[in-house]
Amino acid sequence: MLKQQQKLQQTTRLSPLQIQLMNHIRLNLEELEQAVEMEINENPALERNNYEYNSNSESKNLNQDHVNDSESSIEEKDFNSDSYGLDDDIPHYRVYDKYGAPEEKESIPIAFELSFLQQVMDQIGSLNFKPEQLPIAEFLIGSIDDNGYIRLSDQDIIDTLAFNHNIDISVNDLKPVLKAIQSLDPPGIGARDLRECLLIQLKRKPKKTIDVQHAIDIIEKHFNLYADRRFEKLKTNLKINQDQLVKASNIISNLNPKPGGSSGNSQRTAYVVPDFAVTIEGDEVILSLNQANHPKLKISDSYRRMLQGYLGSQKITKEQKQTMEYIKSKLDKAKTFINLISQRYNTLETTVKAIINHQVEYFLSGDEKKIKPLTLKDIADQVEMDISTISRVTSSKYIDTPYGVKLLKYFFSEGLRTKDGDEISSYNVKSAIKEIIESENKNKPISDITISKMLQAKGYQVARRTVSKYREQMKIPVSRLRKQLEKEKNQA
Repeated sequence: MLKQQQKLQQTTRLSPLQIQLMNHIRLNLEELEQAVEMEINENPALERNNYEYNSNSESKNLNQDHVNDSESSIEEKDFNSDSYGLDDDIPHYRVYDKYGAPEEKESIPIAFELSFLQQVMDQIGSLNFKPEQLPIAEFLIGSIDDNGYIRLSDQDIIDTLAFNHNIDISVNDLKPVLKAIQSLDPPGIGARDLRECLLIQLKRKPKKTIDVQHAIDIIEKHFNLYADRRFEKLKTNLKINQDQLVKASNIISNLNPKPGGSSGNSQRTAYVVPDFAVTIEGDEVILSLNQANHPKLKISDSYRRMLQGYLGSQKITKEQKQTMEYIKSKLDKAKTFINLISQRYNTLETTVKAIINHQVEYFLSGDEKKIKPLTLKDIADQVEMDISTISRVTSSKYIDTPYGVKLLKYFFSEGLRTKDGDEISSYNVKSAIKEIIESENKNKPISDITISKMLQAKGYQVARRTVSKYREQMKIPVSRLRKQLEKEKNQA
């Protein structure tokens, strides 16, 4: 039997404007610029402003409802021109930012080279493809990933060409085109996996010395043994001595496992524009925000004057009232957007200042070991914001420091306890792990359990699984894969 019952429950819901603010806080600089451009294109009452103006006259509380919902009761009081900053005297002088700089600071993006795929595409003219092979070649080059590999299987390529491009081919049609693509530069491009990538590069060596042939045999016939560092088994199978194995291994180690990343090239142009910059002046850390975070916007002069003109009319028709309502809605939307951008800027500044204050010892020294344990909740409590807001602020945002451009997430780390009860950052433990591994005997690498015991002897209460986690975060392989041949170490 169904029963009805009443239940009283408190819930917190964000208003539409608060949701908009959260979405804008999450954006990086490139995405913010796109959002601003889109808003300007959609709202003729919003314009860019190249001059200083009083933004306070164009901002109201985000929770205020600017639009009169009743179309039938529009009166002159609903269109108060003062709220839109109807001041014709806009001073013509350079805008000073809040840090006193006489103009916007230039932000030089850290960019990679243009797409290497275009360079690969430019080479296919030398391959003399038949007309029916050319679209297959173009599709294969377009399928090359950031590392230079074609990860699609033969059947996936055939199916995609058939369904998406109406090109019907067989494996026999595909193979010669793929092989031709793999003959292009950089060597190894278009390989299906690491083994094939290395093998392509070895077979393109101009001189096939005995050492190169040994290297080819290793990759072609015993790749898994080499990857697992099973050197004794490798020597037995290939019937070679230690010196020959070392020479072949040196040749392999000098190959490029990621031909797509050669010379800094990437499939897509990648830019890193710092959202914030830090400079050190004596014992003071100076923070500045990239002014692209606070685009200068204003309400359209023409729209303000249109509203003023209607307000000055002796008699307003029904059509004119509708026009006034349209103008007012656009003006209100422009005011709200300007306010959103301003609040976004202030939120970013408040959050980053709190992070810098917490990690001031690192910023003054550049020593990673000086980074203190810090969580998103710590900053959220300090600045009295929701933890989700802090997460959005620190997501995909970069800060330019005297020690390099770093993600904001870099300054957050979990805390660990020492024997004495002191709290230390995970960066301290990672640094200790790295030092142990760098000083180990490469012929007999140290296991994670041994590293854990060594750290405990130093006063760090770190379990083996924690060592494994930090080692993987630093992209250091397991002990078995760190094993090196003796002569490789001596020659290094």
